[in-house]
Amino acid sequence: MVGKGKEALVCVADIQSFGSSIIKVYQAYSPVAKEFRRNTPHVKGWNASIAMVKREAQILEYLNQRNINAPKFYFLEGPVLVMELILHEKKVAPMLSKVNLKNYGDPKEFLVEALDILLEMFELGSLVHGDFSPQNLLVSDKGLIPIDFQQSRKINTKFFTSTPNRIRIDDALKTLRSDVITILQYFEKKYRLKLNLKEVYDRFCQTVPEHLLSKLESTWKLG
Repeated sequence: MVGKGKEALVCVADIQSFGSSIIKVYQAYSPVAKEFRRNTPHVKGWNASIAMVKREAQILEYLNQRNINAPKFYFLEGPVLVMELILHEKKVAPMLSKVNLKNYGDPKEFLVEALDILLEMFELGSLVHGDFSPQNLLVSDKGLIPIDFQQSRKINTKFFTSTPNRIRIDDALKTLRSDVITILQYFEKKYRLKLNLKEVYDRFCQTVPEHLLSKLESTWKLG
């Protein structure tokens, strides 16, 4: 077993046609599943796990189709998600939280890369991660790879409303801000790298569509 997360057990197995893969088994009564049921009261028991794993599978497929950085989705069977095994030097890639980045290169470059991942998901995928923490970033041979998309949601670009699978734009920008702050605080605490929210805002303004700039400024409380 690779590990046990807030919502699932994760292990490595050899799968025919795919080779070594990650097997993620969702648990019906994990804290995340309980929170999911609170937000979607019509979903009961194991159905919460099924709904959560389907959401993550759909997000992975969506990101894969757009060539946005994420593990490859293989298949889904009940509450079990099978996806690409991410490697570093022929071993299971470690979580960002478990390594000293100074042994891998310049930590500042990794910070910039993490912010670029968030921006790419937002700009190219119309998506917010929702749980973008050091535990949900893998240090791989190809750089940082985000994982755990069960709290991710596509942005509702047609209507100013949220649904279980889509999030209205102002709430999406607040979620993006929260993800950014989580990463900034981690790098500041562990590596003494200080990058304030205004600097990130200026960086995002270069690519965020003009009609969203006022919402970005107001939700990030920079005005």
